[in-house]
Amino acid sequence: GIIDALVQDELIDDSSDFLATHIHAMVQHLTPGTELYTALYLLAHGIVKVVLVWGLLGKKLWSYPASIAVLMLFIIYQVITYAKTHSVALLLLTVFDAILVFLIVHEYRFVREKWRVQ
Repeated sequence: GIIDALVQDELIDDSSDFLATHIHAMVQHLTPGTELYTALYLLAHGIVKVVLVWGLLGKKLWSYPASIAVLMLFIIYQVITYAKTHSVALLLLTVFDAILVFLIVHEYRFVREKWRVQ
């Protein structure tokens, strides 16, 4: 209901808005069980990322491999789920996570080398 209300305001402003029309169409087909599952999955995804970002910002060496491992698990799960659902939103989330893994690996190499020099 919240997403639908937000999208409705955008569609009133611009009825041809690409993103709003696609989000509106996706939300119309969700069952209550799917909505709950999606909300819990995104909440867990966000909480895990907050903990990992806290470690990364603090330059905690453990957080780099932990972040890479957790994000890779999310990516594997998301790819399997995408193969079943063909959800564009899930595909975008997976691409975002893959970019994060790439950036974390790059930063980990830099930080690890810096620790060796010291």
